[in-house]
Amino acid sequence: MNKRVKKLVRAKLNRQTKRHVLVISRSHNNISAQLKSPGHHGRVLGGVSSLTPAIRKTIKGNAGNQEAAYIVGQAFGEYLKSKGIDSVVVDRGGWRFWGRVKALVQGVVDTGITI
Repeated sequence: MNKRVKKLVRAKLNRQTKRHVLVISRSHNNISAQLKSPGHHGRVLGGVSSLTPAIRKTIKGNAGNQEAAYIVGQAFGEYLKSKGIDSVVVDRGGWRFWGRVKALVQGVVDTGITI
């Protein structure tokens, strides 16, 4: 997805939502999830990554696979519960809803968070 389209999608997401935003970032070897406050000038409230030491211990092998993404999603769901947040909107960062992105979101949903 090119930068112009990505910018338009994020602008629309910021205008329309009154819920917190789950921002997904990924690289070849890692994946991360951040919680952004609602609104146009949303602040990052926290996040979980496959590089977090507690999560890194539970991941076997490479952190760039679907199993690792699911573990990160579950940890992020528990983080959201501890903050008292039960509903979020997903910002995929231009990535297709497939593979690791889907596994991370599934991990969040399995903890009881509404997407």
